[in-house]
Amino acid sequence: LERIEAPWKPPPGFRMRLRFDQLPGEDVLRVRDLVVPVGTRSLLCPRLDLVRGHRVALVGPNGAGKTTLLRALCGELRCAAGTVRWGTNVALARYDQHQRFLPEEETLFSAIARLLPDATREDVMSHLGAFGFGGTRADQRVASLSGGERARLHLLAVLLAKANVLFLDEPTNHLDKQSLETVRDALADYRGTLVLVSHDREFLAALATHTWALAGDRVETAATYAPELGRPAAAPPAGRPAPAPPASGPAGSAPAGEAPSPAPAGLSKNERFRLERRRGELEAEMARLQAEKEGVERRFQDPESVVTEDWGKLHARHESLKRKLAAAEESWMETVEKLETG
Repeated sequence: LERIEAPWKPPPGFRMRLRFDQLPGEDVLRVRDLVVPVGTRSLLCPRLDLVRGHRVALVGPNGAGKTTLLRALCGELRCAAGTVRWGTNVALARYDQHQRFLPEEETLFSAIARLLPDATREDVMSHLGAFGFGGTRADQRVASLSGGERARLHLLAVLLAKANVLFLDEPTNHLDKQSLETVRDALADYRGTLVLVSHDREFLAALATHTWALAGDRVETAATYAPELGRPAAAPPAGRPAPAPPASGPAGSAPAGEAPSPAPAGLSKNERFRLERRRGELEAEMARLQAEKEGVERRFQDPESVVTEDWGKLHARHESLKRKLAAAEESWMETVEKLETG
């Protein structure tokens, strides 16, 4: 019989702690009259105030520009107008599932051990195990991971970066139930400042104290968790024209008495519909593959499987499912990126 490793889990009672060395000033971030380019249109941010300890849910329709706004606030994107001012002693870490910053040739253990310099080997292994990289997987090289696995490892690295401000863009997409609970509990105990983007409403509701909502081409705010602010506006009844935009407004709007020039077209309706449908198909496929993979892993753990299963076939099926899941995750990330930037 071919020997395979049983799934590894962190010890009972393991709880991830997110620490930082320095407390930032009370005013973490101030934004005024920012005009952010999102594809071929502009997003207006009249006023954003991020105060120490706030936990902000950034909400809005797919493709509205949530990722682009975060990049602009981090200084990764040049804006047409406005100001972004960070406070004192801010140590920012941003998670974006498309980012890749860990050295390719490094092992998973060494990559995470560098972020936990005072930790024991067991503690490093517990963190890796909580994110699905326990046992001998810790000796793999970063280059050997699939797209979804790299995103998961990158999230772990960001959470351990000792940042007092975290920007997390879809942190739950590649997490299983156990890893999701680990991240949620760690963020619930986190004493820093947090801005979250997630499709998981329960995850946001459990953590958010404030809301930034992308409503049309403006950012609205609320001092509570208010996901309804980011829902698309209802279409006007048939035969009734949509209300005209205001004649004047924040930087970037047309002066009174002048009609704004039409913005260049981004994705067409058909292209956006096709990409959204493809995203939904891939999400369903990933859920199906993940469920089947977990079912195979449960069969491995069954003590009776030694006599009831053909382990060679079961192992081959497990490897096939891992490859298919990795390919679906890569396609999903490419599709979401096109929707966000189109």
